[in-house]
Amino acid sequence: MSILRRLSFVSLVALVLTVSGVSLTACTSNNYKPPGVALPEKFPINCIPGSECTRADSTPIGQDKYRQIVVLKTFDDTEKVHEFYKTEVVMKGYRLNADNNRRGAISMECLSDTAKLDIHLEPVANMTIISISYDPKLEYTK
Repeated sequence: MSILRRLSFVSLVALVLTVSGVSLTACTSNNYKPPGVALPEKFPINCIPGSECTRADSTPIGQDKYRQIVVLKTFDDTEKVHEFYKTEVVMKGYRLNADNNRRGAISMECLSDTAKLDIHLEPVANMTIISISYDPKLEYTK
C-alpha cells in the first residue's frame, strides 16, 4: 500500500508540473495577433488572446524610436484582463509602478529601464476596452 501511495503521489506531482509548465509556456510564448487593425511593428507587449485591435498608431520620437498606442476590445471581464496584463508586464521585465481601480476602470503604470508602459482597462457594456501606450526612453547626450 505504501508503494502504491508513493506512485500515486509521484504521478500527481508529475501531472502538476506538466500542467504548470504548459500554463507557464502559454503565458511566456503568447504570440497572439489580434484581428482588426495591424499592430505596430515590434509592439513590446502581448495582446490578450481573444481580443480585437480597433486602433493602432506608431509615432517617431527620434533616435529611431517610436511611441506606440494600441486599443483593443475583448469580451473577457475586466478582472481577467487585469490579471493577464499584471502577469504579462512582469514577464516582459517591467515594474508595476501604479495599479489603480476607480469605479471599475483600471489604470496600470509600468516602468522598465528603457520604457514606460501605460495600460488602461475600461468596462463598457459586456466588453473590456484596453488602451496600451508604449513610450520608450530617449537617450540624452551632453
